Amino acid sequence: MIEAPTSTVLPGLWENHAHPNCDNSIYYGDRMGRLWMAYGITTLRDMGDNAYRAVEEKESFANGAAIGPRLFATGEAIDGERTYYPMMIPTTSEAQLQREFERLHALDFDFMKLYVRLPYNWMVEGNKYAHEVMGVQTASHYLLPAVALGNDGMSHLSATARTGWAYSRSLTGFSYSDVRQLEAESGMWTTSTLVSQDIIANWPGVVGDPRYNIAPPWETNRLIQSLSAAVKTPQTANEERVKREESTVQDVIERKGIFIGGTDSPLELPSISLDLNLRSQVRYGLAPWQALETVTSTAAEAAGVEKDLGTLDRAKLADLILVDGDPLTDIAALIKVQCVMKNGHIRSVEEIAGSFAHLDIGNNICPAK
Repeated sequence: MIEAPTSTVLPGLWENHAHPNCDNSIYYGDRMGRLWMAYGITTLRDMGDNAYRAVEEKESFANGAAIGPRLFATGEAIDGERTYYPMMIPTTSEAQLQREFERLHALDFDFMKLYVRLPYNWMVEGNKYAHEVMGVQTASHYLLPAVALGNDGMSHLSATARTGWAYSRSLTGFSYSDVRQLEAESGMWTTSTLVSQDIIANWPGVVGDPRYNIAPPWETNRLIQSLSAAVKTPQTANEERVKREESTVQDVIERKGIFIGGTDSPLELPSISLDLNLRSQVRYGLAPWQALETVTSTAAEAAGVEKDLGTLDRAKLADLILVDGDPLTDIAALIKVQCVMKNGHIRSVEEIAGSFAHLDIGNNICPAK
């Protein structure tokens, strides 16, 4: 007797830290939006990008001119007089700072990124302008002093800091109890942009997933090379680093703090890195449902759009995915996306891939339109 395949309906997934219009992204062309959708990601939170490309892509995804997730977009991060990444704006005067705020407002962005060299008094001005004029959230890389300056979130658990304040973890990778308590009690959200490619050897099967054929060939090679390197070289130190970060995620969630899942893509491999992030969360302590909440209901709540997105309810937008298997018992099943619905429009993964990839994904359980 052949058993019928099981399937699970889930809310569309969120990628909570992406740079879909940075310089690393332009070489994907139309592939990137499709790649995210093929892995069940229906919403992106932009954490800093080329402003005019971001506007164009947001409109293209929204009106159907291009296939891709809903994009909560922003422009370049506002920084101090020196910058590192090209998707940042250096500010050297109060007058210029105000012009940059006004430009972001005129382009109707959904978020403001305030970067690590921005003077603290200017960061306060950014928070005030974003909240009172634009009606949007802000984030930087800091827990301290951002929690005292009015930021809404911290875009990495541990990332670049250049003004003397410590990371939210020690150099050995630990986050101590005061940090965990402050993350939980501050009301700020934190994105776990855990880099899991170093421990990809725990899940070698992801390299053969046909959905990744949508990616450009050089990105497929990057995925293959990541596995090759991880297999050849002991990953004990990386495993410990991931384990320590996940212990912070688990502890803060248990304290009712707000953690959301993201990857910093395309600095990390789009889509597949989010899958590895969730697998790592489960491997090191979270239940599958807890990991899934970081990219569904909690993500929507952190963005302030829980009335419309994040869960499967009649009153909400029709964003959902159909998966072959049950990620609530086996998080690895989440990769087996069969079809994706965004704003009530359902597409099979084959349709999403279009001419970029011939996909053989096994059980075709996507219902007819």
